[in-house]
Amino acid sequence: MSKYVMDIESTGLNIFKDDIIEICVMKFDNNYIMGDTFSQLLKPKKRLSNKIIKLTGITEEMLNDKVYFSEVKRNLQCFIRSNPIYIYSSFEDRFLTKRYGFKNKFIDVLSIVKRRFPYLKNYKLITVLNRFGIKPEVSHRAGGDVMSLSWLMRELRL
Repeated sequence: MSKYVMDIESTGLNIFKDDIIEICVMKFDNNYIMGDTFSQLLKPKKRLSNKIIKLTGITEEMLNDKVYFSEVKRNLQCFIRSNPIYIYSSFEDRFLTKRYGFKNKFIDVLSIVKRRFPYLKNYKLITVLNRFGIKPEVSHRAGGDVMSLSWLMRELRL
């Protein structure tokens, strides 16, 4: 069964004032990547804060020649079609449904982890990955977080 796993990076947490600066969606079949990937760095309408640059490693220079999310929205919709999307936290869901009108069902793996493992000290993705012995190659980059989430999904048998 195909599963689409998504992560976004943004200029902040306000879905109406902040912008998506990176998005990655990968298609998996039986927890193996199928090579179908939508991955894009995006130009924000406002400057990146030092906090976001430090967190993601994404710089203004990396985004100067990129397009705005509105210019790739249609391509993303064609890629994911009406498929359910796996995410880690409801952030992507809120951003894409409330701001951009996406109609997909979003499956929040974080809520599943909280139900199955109510004793964790926190539910940051890195903490949960460590619980399962998963060592991410990179974090706070959309592609790396999608891969980490897919490994977590495999451990959870999702």
